[in-house]
This record gives sequence, C-alpha cells and structure tokens, in this order.
Amino acid sequence: AQAPLANLDETPEHRTPERWDKPVNYDATSNLIFQSLAGLMQMAPNSKYPNGHSIVRASISPGTLLYHGRGNSDYPARDWLAFDPEHSQTFLRGQNGTLFTFTTTRELTLIYFDGCSANKRGGVTDTQDVLIWGAV
Repeated sequence: AQAPLANLDETPEHRTPERWDKPVNYDATSNLIFQSLAGLMQMAPNSKYPNGHSIVRASISPGTLLYHGRGNSDYPARDWLAFDPEHSQTFLRGQNGTLFTFTTTRELTLIYFDGCSANKRGGVTDTQDVLIWGAV
C-alpha cells in the first residue's frame, strides 16, 4: 500500500513527519524489486545472491564495444562477451592469449538474466532453459 509522504491538508507547523527508520513489513516486496533492478549488471550484488530472479528485456546500442578473452587465437563461436576489457583480460592465458574486440553495427535486443548465470550448472538454470529452448 502506498502512503503519502505528508498530509497535504495539514498546515506545515502541525504536520507529523513520517518515520524513515521503521522496519519494512515482513510481507513487503518493493525493497526486493528495487534491489534487484539496482543490482543489474553489477558484480557484487550478483555474487552475493548468485541465483538471480529477474528477467529483463535489454538492448545494446550500435557502436558499443564488446570484448572476449581466451587462451588461444581461435575465433570464438557462440560464447560470452563482456562490456569491459579488464574482465576479458582475466581469461588471457598462455603465449597465445588473445583479446578480441567487437563493435555492434546495429541494436542488439537481448534477454538479461540477473545473477551469475554464466557459471551455473544444472538445476538453477532451468527457467532460462525453458524460456530459451522450450525444455529443460
């Protein structure tokens, strides 16, 4: 339920301020929704709660640089891409470590699953499998 921040019918000198330090109702979900949206595309929140529950439609603008690092110079097939080269550089191993840089030429429409879904194995990615492939 929403509550106004102040009763507009009261005069300023008779207004009783709303307490901002009162605990959240045990059945409230607004704080969870806000935190889920605020944590999208951030490493720390998704590492603390790796089993994400948000599925968000997203897009990447034309001209965006994307990076992929690997331990050899083979061109990557369908694989992960990162928005920052520092993340990709952690995968450069050996003498043939290669950092690939890609540029989007058109808008890319995506479905973003929050959490650390790239490092999941079985069970916790069932929802993603059903949405993308139609089966577990």
